[in-house]
Amino acid sequence: CDFLLVSKLSNWTATEQEIADAGLPAPSFMLGMVVTLLAIGTPFLVLGIFMRWAVALLLVFQVPTTVLFESTSWYEQGDSISVMGGLLLALIVDELQRPASARGCAERPQPQLNGGAEPLLDPCAEAPILVSQGGGAGDFGRRRALSDREGEVIV
Repeated sequence: CDFLLVSKLSNWTATEQEIADAGLPAPSFMLGMVVTLLAIGTPFLVLGIFMRWAVALLLVFQVPTTVLFESTSWYEQGDSISVMGGLLLALIVDELQRPASARGCAERPQPQLNGGAEPLLDPCAEAPILVSQGGGAGDFGRRRALSDREGEVIV
């Protein structure tokens, strides 16, 4: 995204013409919005701050870009879709690293799914403790992770 921002700033007129050629109204305004979205969202994402805002700003840029400008090849579309997936994954990982109380989980009754069976992913559950092969508390300490129903760590 950072190189994209530099490219847009250094080739302002050509980028503006590309937006006009796509049939969008007010190309100068649209390009200004693109630069603003990238200029705010990218540093937030890189620094790992305001992740909800970072992902939202970058998705507001990426979704229309994919639909309007990257429809010439499957490679470009796949590349853009993978960027969107990466943004969503960054948001999910950030959310899971937040304490349960910060996710709005304090003293909230949990829904019972599948006849009372424990859900596969409970966003309000505390992170599991990783243990060594011997079953004791190894050198891993307490880490956040996603695990499947059998306890095997997937992330």
